[in-house]
Amino acid sequence: MVGVGESAAQAYQAAKQTCPKDRPRLFFVDEEGTAHPQPDNFDVWFDHPLLRRIARLWRQEGREGYLAGGAMRDGLLGTLNADDDLDLLVPAGGLETARALADALGAAFYAMDTERDVGRVVFADHNYLDVAACRGGACWPTCACATSPSTP
Repeated sequence: MVGVGESAAQAYQAAKQTCPKDRPRLFFVDEEGTAHPQPDNFDVWFDHPLLRRIARLWRQEGREGYLAGGAMRDGLLGTLNADDDLDLLVPAGGLETARALADALGAAFYAMDTERDVGRVVFADHNYLDVAACRGGACWPTCACATSPSTP
């Protein structure tokens, strides 16, 4: 059974309604329509040195955040590397969170969009990460599909 939605949460709920006893799995569907299954493990993200540092910092500070954008896609496709830029979503305070990350990581801070609460952390090697506050009441991606494990 398949559930499709404009967000991961909608897709998950649609799959649960179709087959309530199964545990839905998320799939990333690329521009060509190819579905890529959720990885068996998430080491690709946990092995990323910068993501490890951020996770450690946020755990200590009790902050909540989500990886989004190209790094999420590349992790699902198995092509994430340490030099890729990162996009992070936080429930609120994107600028404040970006500034705090820049300070903690010894990087520069740049306010990208004060109206939309988006900040950039720029490292000496010119790599960067963007931190945005969630808009519209949710931090879920805008498109996802969920399916039960019994679906090929």
